[in-house]
This record gives sequence, C-alpha cells and structure tokens, in this order.
Amino acid sequence: MEAVIPQLKKEKENAKKNIENLRNSIRGACTTIKTNPKISRTDIDKLYTKLTKDVESQMAALQKAMMDQKNREEQERLRRIEAEMRAAEEAKQKEQERIKQEEEHRRLKAEMEARRKAEEAERLKLEEQDRIAAMKLQQQMEQAAKADQENRERLEQERRDHEMAVRLAKETNGHVEGSPPQLRSFPSMESMNGENKLNRSERVRMQQAMQGKQKHDLSKWKYSELRDTINTSCDIELLEACRHEFHRRLKVYHAWKAKNARKSTMAEQERAPQSIMDAAKTPRLPQKGDILGARHRYFRIPFVRPGGGAGGEGERRGWWYAHFDGQYVARQMELHPDKTPVLLQAGVDDMQMCELSLEETGLTRKRGAEILEHEFEREWTR
Repeated sequence: MEAVIPQLKKEKENAKKNIENLRNSIRGACTTIKTNPKISRTDIDKLYTKLTKDVESQMAALQKAMMDQKNREEQERLRRIEAEMRAAEEAKQKEQERIKQEEEHRRLKAEMEARRKAEEAERLKLEEQDRIAAMKLQQQMEQAAKADQENRERLEQERRDHEMAVRLAKETNGHVEGSPPQLRSFPSMESMNGENKLNRSERVRMQQAMQGKQKHDLSKWKYSELRDTINTSCDIELLEACRHEFHRRLKVYHAWKAKNARKSTMAEQERAPQSIMDAAKTPRLPQKGDILGARHRYFRIPFVRPGGGAGGEGERRGWWYAHFDGQYVARQMELHPDKTPVLLQAGVDDMQMCELSLEETGLTRKRGAEILEHEFEREWTR
C-alpha cells in the first residue's frame, strides 16, 4: 500500500493518514495479545478478522483511487487528442479558406486588369478612329483649298486674257463679247475651321437644350431638392438627371472657388490628387452604355498634399481612396501618416469630395489603381 501512495496525485495525505491509522491498529492489537494473558482465542480471532477487513478495505480504497486516477488521465488524454484533432481540422479549414480567398482575390484582380486593358484598348480604338477621321477631314480641307487655289489661278488667267483681248480690240476698233470672269469667293482653311468649330459648338448647345426639354429641367432646382431626390427617388431617369445636375453645379462651384482663391489656399483644400484633376482637363468621349448599371468600383492612388515646410519636407505623402457608385464618388478617404484619417460620404460632405465622374478622373486607365472591395472596407472600418 505504501508503494501505491506515491503514484496518487490526489488525496495522497488522506491515504497516508489512513495507512498510519491501520498500522497503529495492528500494533495496538499485537500489544493487547502480548500483554493480556487472559485474552481468549475468540478475542484474538475477532481482532484478526477486524484488522483483515480494515486492510482489505484500505487496499480496495487505494485500488479504486488508482483506477479513478487512471480513468481521469485517460479521459484527459482523449480530450487533448480530440482538441488537437479539432484544432488541426480548424487550422486546415482556415488554410483552405485562406487559399480560396487568395485565389478569388487573384481572379478578381485579373478580371480588373483585363477590364482595364479592354477599356484602354477601346479608348485607343476610339482615339485612332478620331485620328483617322481628323486626317480625312484635313485631307478634304487641303484638297478643297488646293482646288480653290487652282480655280483662282485659272480665273485670274482668264481675266487677264479677257483684259488683253479688250485692249487689243480697242486698238483695232474691234469688239469683245462677254464680261470678264468673276473670282468666286471660296472660304479659306481658317474660316472653314472656324465655321466647323462654331457649327459644332452650336450643335452641342442645341443637343443639350433638346435633351433638357425632353427629360428634366433641373436648372431651377435647389440643392436640397436635388439631394432629397437622389436619396429618395425611385425614378431611375430622374435620379440620374439629378446626379448629373448636382455634380455639374459642384464643378462650377469649385471652378469659381479655384479662380478666386489663393494658390496656397487651394493646395491645402485639394479634394483629390493633382493627377486626377489634370486628367479631367483632357476632353474625353462620353462613356457608352447605361452608367446606372455599373457596379461599385474601388480605387487607391498615392496622394501628396503640400505642407507648410520647404522642399521635400513640406510634402505629406499618403493615399487617396475612392468608392464609386456608378460614375460618381459615394465614399472618399484620405490616409496620411501624420494626420487623422479623412472619411467623407456623399450626401454629407459633398463640398469636400471629388466632384468628377469616374470617366473624367481617368482612374480606370491607371494600372494598379483599382482595388478590391475588402481592401477599401478594411481601411474604412479601421
């Protein structure tokens, strides 16, 4: 029994105490038998039986304690194995999910790059078509100018011949029938260019006026009416007209503000990186298709905001994020290492947000500018 006690992890002291009591009982019984000459055989048998039962009981208790301990250890071992298996399974699932997400992100990025290349190819195709059309127009104008010059020279020669004939007729008292050819007035290349530009501008104004009459005249609407309609209207045509009118007014406001503000003040109040503002100065062809059906798109580009210092130390480098809902910015974010993040949302911070359409910003043509939704949301919720 004493050899079993060191193996116990619980109730070790209690087991030692019980064994010590049992040992004392055996010693007491031995002393009684030795010192009591009158003790009978029956009393000795009773003492022996009692001590035997006590020893068997203590031994059974120790065996039960050892068995319970082994059962607990086995259960703990099984629990650890089960926990390890569960942890390994969870780790495996997480790894599979991570690999799946990475593959999905790679697929989405590949789609974005393919879309960017397709848009770039379409833009180059349109530019090439415009270039060819411009060359054809230039050739036509040059041919017309050449024909005009040749006709002028021919008519001038005919006029001189007629004058010479008249002079000879006068000298010989003869008569010349007909009148000298009149030079026709052909427009020059400059005037043709000017007329072409004026006619084109006039056509654009007429088209805009016709569109305004055919759809919605929003020129007299208040800012609050436009914003309420954008937030609540279910009329898709009216909604898009309001968005266009709203951002048109923002462009006018910012253009007026830029014209009347100091350069340093405007630098501090930049609403988007300068590369985007510069891209908007280049005329773009209107985007084909229904822009209302366009999906949400997210972009990120470097943003260098001028600071108060001189040289490179005065520039604060950061990132400019934009979430476009269709053609216009729905959320905008600026992150600079030495500044509090700037989070702007349409309908609340319109005056501080970029007023340009997605096509005007040129972001779709910038390689690596478009990002995934989770990349934008991670920074937005941080």
